Amino acid sequence: MKRWECFVCWKVNEDDEAAASASCLCFCCGRPRDFIPTSAMVQTRAKPLVLHGLSAAQHELHPTLVHSLQQAGLDLTDTDSSGWTALHCAAMLGDATAVRCLLQSEGNERQVVLEAARSGGWRALHLAVRGGHLQAVEELLLANADVDARLEASDDARTPLHIAAEHGHAEILDLLLRCGADPTPVTRHLRRSALHVAVVAAHERCVRLLLAQADLVGVLDGDGLTALQLAHLLPPS
Repeated sequence: MKRWECFVCWKVNEDDEAAASASCLCFCCGRPRDFIPTSAMVQTRAKPLVLHGLSAAQHELHPTLVHSLQQAGLDLTDTDSSGWTALHCAAMLGDATAVRCLLQSEGNERQVVLEAARSGGWRALHLAVRGGHLQAVEELLLANADVDARLEASDDARTPLHIAAEHGHAEILDLLLRCGADPTPVTRHLRRSALHVAVVAAHERCVRLLLAQADLVGVLDGDGLTALQLAHLLPPS
C-alpha cells in the first residue's frame, strides 16, 4: 500500500501502490493522486506566490511537493511582476522549511536562486535578516549565500550586517560575523559601518559584538566621526 497526501486538501490517503495514479482518488475531495493544479501556475506571473501561499499554510512544505511543482512547470528562478521569487517569499516569511526545500537544487540553479535580487538589490538573505528569521538565515548561509551581498545604491548599499545592526537582531549579527561577514563596508550616503548603525539605533548587544572587531573602532563616517564620537553626540536614550 502507498500512503500519499492530497495536493489540495492535504488529507492522507492509502492505495495500492501498483494501481494507476489516475484511479486513486482522495477520499476527501475526490482529486486523483497525481493531481497538480498547473493552471494555477500559468494563469498569471505569480508562480512564486503559489509556493508562497503553500509555505505560509498551516501544513509543512515537503521537498516532494516542491519537486512535483517543478515537474508541473514551476521555475524556481521565475519572478512575479514585482520581482519576487519563491525563495524571496519564503525568506520574508521566515519559513526555514520552505527555504531548505527550495534550495535542494544543485550547482548553478541553486546559485541563481540564491543570488536573485528584486528591486533595490534585495536577495533572500537580506529579507530573512531584516525579518529577524534566524533559522531561515542559517539555511541560506548553509547553502553558501553571499554573506556580504550589498543592496543597490538606491538602498544605501547596505550589507546583511548593516541590516542586522539596524534592526537589533544580535543573534543573526553574531552568526553573520562567525560566517565570515566583513564588518568594514560602509553605507553609500552617510558612509557608516555596521557599528555606526548599531550605535545610532541604540542596540547595545549589537554594539558589543561589533566592538570585538578591533578594526572598526577607528572607522570614520561621512562626517569624520568614529562610532564612539557619534555615540557622544546622540541624545541619551
